[in-house]
Amino acid sequence: MLETPKLGILDRMKSARRVIFQQFLTFLGVVFLILPACRPKLNQLKNGQQNGMWIVYKDSTHTTYLTKGKFKNGIQVGKWIYNSQDVIKERTEIYHGKRIKIKHYHPNGKTQVKGKARIVVEQKKLHFYYQGPWYYYLENGDLEKTVWFENGQKVKEVYKIKTGNQAYDSLNLELVQLDKDFIKYRDTLRKTADGKGKDSPEYLSLRKLAKQNDSLIYLRIEKIVGRFGYPEKIYTGDKNNVIFFIIGFAPYQIKEKYLEIFRIAAEKKEISVKDYAFFVDKYWLAKSGYQIYGTQSKFDKEYKTIFYPVKDLSGMNDRRINVGLEPVSLLDYTETK
Repeated sequence: MLETPKLGILDRMKSARRVIFQQFLTFLGVVFLILPACRPKLNQLKNGQQNGMWIVYKDSTHTTYLTKGKFKNGIQVGKWIYNSQDVIKERTEIYHGKRIKIKHYHPNGKTQVKGKARIVVEQKKLHFYYQGPWYYYLENGDLEKTVWFENGQKVKEVYKIKTGNQAYDSLNLELVQLDKDFIKYRDTLRKTADGKGKDSPEYLSLRKLAKQNDSLIYLRIEKIVGRFGYPEKIYTGDKNNVIFFIIGFAPYQIKEKYLEIFRIAAEKKEISVKDYAFFVDKYWLAKSGYQIYGTQSKFDKEYKTIFYPVKDLSGMNDRRINVGLEPVSLLDYTETK
């Protein structure tokens, strides 16, 4: 009679490991069978309200998303992420009841703006208000300014740009002041025109003061550009567009002085090429009555859009494409004589 050989300790340990491993594989198989059924469903409605995880995908492949977050009884809760069409993170929102923490991002991933907001329910309507301090940052991460809000209204703004260069710091202060000085008559002029008419003595007096104010501002801009050239974003942040914005309202004789300066700034991406195309059209329209890129229009008495004449109409769409504008129907335009 043959005797069953006795297993040593090592053999028994190996056998036990094999059994445990086989049991683990069986367990994994069961888990993988159960998981699809346990996955939470997306974009679901409950009693007519959005509930659970909610994702908006970029396309039908469902590989990249534009928006992701959770709802509870139709109300956004927790963290929400918003991406651009290029799937670059643009904004995050974190909901704590009626309070929200919001953060916007530069294309390089660094924080652009951050602050808090609150939701107020008034007569069954939801109102969204900025509240408290909001912090604005440059692309290099430096704090540009802090703005304080109360119930969505800006009550205070303090600039914090410090380049380490006294000349550029003074430039920033001058750009901020230029912006304030340029707009100080604008709202009053509009309200006076609406209330008393453009032929009223009050409006004509304010208009005269506004023109004098504008003339002084153009001289200040001339000195700035003469010393610094067109202000660069790296030193001035979002205030680098103040000069471009103001000159956009100037007579064509003033605009003409800055055509080449703005063209070079657009090449350096200090100004968008599209914005420069709009500026060029405004210049030529004011000077000669025609445009180049077809960006300028007006309304007739029936509020129908009428485009101003274009020089070289047949080549307009090629010019538009070159500056990032979409092609349009040439039938909507006329060619200058």
